[in-house]
Amino acid sequence: MLHLWRREQGLLVPAGNPLGITGPGDLAGRVVARREVGAGTRVLLDQLLVASDVAPHDVAGPELHSHLEIALAVAAGIADVGLGLRVGITELRLEFVPLTWESHDIALGRAALGAVQPLVAALHDPTVRDSILALGGYDLGRAGGVEAVHP
Repeated sequence: MLHLWRREQGLLVPAGNPLGITGPGDLAGRVVARREVGAGTRVLLDQLLVASDVAPHDVAGPELHSHLEIALAVAAGIADVGLGLRVGITELRLEFVPLTWESHDIALGRAALGAVQPLVAALHDPTVRDSILALGGYDLGRAGGVEAVHP
């Protein structure tokens, strides 16, 4: 398993958080910008809603195809809130209610380890690391690490 990074997901809300949203339990009855059905972030949102005793079908709002579209929908007032990444929201004057970190890893066979060495080298390069960290909402603590996975 090649560890890439972790990224932070949370609720994107307008500046000042006018509706006082603190978590998924506050989303019932709100217009929520959501990723399309089948997207990993949509699955995460549905899981967080269920864990907060909110039925996913009780949450309505536009279904969008990217994290940027979600952030733009909240910034434009099309949605009250959306689940998305911390990265890049400052320029849109949004606030972030942190919920979880998700790992991004690549599972590959031993024979493929040589082919990913340029990626591993990039993940250890200080310039690349600084650029990723400057985005905000990324954790590179285990980036570039390889771990054997046993069945």
